[in-house]
Amino acid sequence: MPAELQNSVKDLLPRVAALEKQSKSMQQEVKRAKLRKDAGNASKGSAAAVDEHSSKVLEEQNQQMKKQLKQQADEIKAVQDAEKSEKDRLGKVEAENDELQKEVKALLALEKKRMQINKKRAQKLRKR
Repeated sequence: MPAELQNSVKDLLPRVAALEKQSKSMQQEVKRAKLRKDAGNASKGSAAAVDEHSSKVLEEQNQQMKKQLKQQADEIKAVQDAEKSEKDRLGKVEAENDELQKEVKALLALEKKRMQINKKRAQKLRKR
């Protein structure tokens, strides 16, 4: 696998993990805010409005984080697909290289045999 692809994947994986962790944390905060609101723990008036606003802000941040996470997951998938294509191509090239090496060996063996035959003919001609 090309080093550039490895570095890209290595760079993206910690970011994805951090985003997932942050997303879960935000989801828990939203749930707690909703539970407080539902349980009547939130005071009425401005405090309730602040909680609602905070909940909306957290929900928006959560959605944004999910979008980023999906984008990074797509990037990782693209890198993995490119890596797989490169491995497939490399496998084909290596197989072709093996075939060509076998061909070269066979041709060298034939050339060696031809040279031996020519050498024997030349020796026979000299004896006559």
